[in-house]
Amino acid sequence: MNSKDRKRIPVAHLEGLVALGLAKRYWWEECDAPNMIKFFVETNDNEIYETKCIDARGAKKVITYLGISSKLSKDLVLDIEVDKEEIFVPED
Repeated sequence: MNSKDRKRIPVAHLEGLVALGLAKRYWWEECDAPNMIKFFVETNDNEIYETKCIDARGAKKVITYLGISSKLSKDLVLDIEVDKEEIFVPED
């Protein structure tokens, strides 16, 4: 996929995708600017997103969070089928 085709998302959005188990894989690369890192995520529906470049100190925290949340999402996120008849929708 061409880098122009990728959609840019905030780092928090990438973290959310991973935490909810919606990411097939994620990775990071160094940017052209020194001490700056950009994150990428491939979702379960094969879309690839990227973040803007962030400083290396902040990136270390993101890497730690991604590792923890990806492990936890396997235990916490379940595929649940919802019976549409059981959904309550309040009337106006």
